[in-house]
Amino acid sequence: MSLVDFYKLSLNEFAAFLQQVQTGAIMHAADPYAFPAEDRAQLEQDVTAWKEALIQVDLLDEGCDEAKQTRDDARKTFRKVVRPAREWAKGQFHGDDERRGEYKLQDAPPTRLVDLLAYGRSLLEANTQEPPLDPALPERLLVPIQSVFAELEAGVEAYQSGRLAYKQVLTGRNALRDEIEARVRGLRQYLYSYLDREDPILRDYGLAR
Repeated sequence: MSLVDFYKLSLNEFAAFLQQVQTGAIMHAADPYAFPAEDRAQLEQDVTAWKEALIQVDLLDEGCDEAKQTRDDARKTFRKVVRPAREWAKGQFHGDDERRGEYKLQDAPPTRLVDLLAYGRSLLEANTQEPPLDPALPERLLVPIQSVFAELEAGVEAYQSGRLAYKQVLTGRNALRDEIEARVRGLRQYLYSYLDREDPILRDYGLAR
């Protein structure tokens, strides 16, 4: 028989382990070495809290993936809707005419996200200024750029918020595990005050194999 090192268990293994500790507590509730009532109640809370923590982290992780996909889709779409505006500018100002620079349409949108956001803000600022540029970028070209860029900014914010929330619940889950491990360690020491470390009853609690 070997004792279980519950500190090294994976997340799901730890959930199954806690369930087994609770099963042992119920099985031996009438025995002299039964856990005190308050410890059994805390154990029940820990089993539930750990399962909920795993679910919450998984849900937020999935949410981050979805937000990232939405953001990346908007990034690709934004690059596409800028293309007709650049073609318009080329048609208005031939060759090396520097006036294209006034519309911020002389360069293709960058691929790096932070640079793309700066590009979009500069582009919209130039084409919505007062007094407007003459000739003004047609509404049929400007409106899609404004709409998709708003989606891109919203997607970036949603992803960043999601990542922050994910990191917070991840930190909370790790702290919860530390707390539960400390309580399980106390329960194990409680059993050791009644049972030998080679007692097969420890298997009922999942503390030994």
